[in-house]
Amino acid sequence: MISLFEMFKIGIGPSSSHTMGPMVASSAFLTLLKDANKLDSVNRIQVDLYGSLASTGKGHATDTAVILGLLGHKADNIDTNLVTDYLDPVLTEHHLKLAGERDINFHYDADIVWHPLTNLPHHPNGMSLTAYFADEDDSLSQTYYSIGGGFIATAEDLASSENGDDTNENLDQVAKTTDAGIPYPFQNAQELLERCQEHGLSISEVMLANEKSLRDEETIFAYIDAVWDVMQTCVKNG
Repeated sequence: MISLFEMFKIGIGPSSSHTMGPMVASSAFLTLLKDANKLDSVNRIQVDLYGSLASTGKGHATDTAVILGLLGHKADNIDTNLVTDYLDPVLTEHHLKLAGERDINFHYDADIVWHPLTNLPHHPNGMSLTAYFADEDDSLSQTYYSIGGGFIATAEDLASSENGDDTNENLDQVAKTTDAGIPYPFQNAQELLERCQEHGLSISEVMLANEKSLRDEETIFAYIDAVWDVMQTCVKNG
């Protein structure tokens, strides 16, 4: 079973894999820098986009999504009406406030490097972020893959998965919810219909019962309301 919280995501578009995923990756890289106590030492950031992310990146706003993520914005709560205001200092003044805290120079043409003909191992949607410090020989780099639906994984995550290691925390988030404790487990549409017929329930009743085994009803309906509100806002804006 896949939870509604996994199926319906709030995030910036136009693409979950080419826009939201890279923005999430940038945010994850900021966390990596903070955890290493390196954020205050960053002088420069370089972004390398590979394969599909580079081939269709400009059309899917991959480049600007990465910048927004580096500025500290989150894909699920950014005010999309202000995106131009957020990007202007970076694109016109070459000034980026990393994580909203650290001022660095950022030159779009030099610091975003496109590799459309190069695919990284594991997945076609690959990207690397590298932070350089006072000594240019001192750097911290991480490679991420945008694996669909706004989910990301590191190279280490995917390598361990390919080697049969299923204990990976990042990949757990994109895996199907475990059937343990789920009252009406199913793995496909046919099984879902069978659960409905067996128990005399509608699809929505089966889904709600399964969701309630994972979290409380108030949280479930608050999230559904939030998703619905965003969908309606998108329709109105369009």
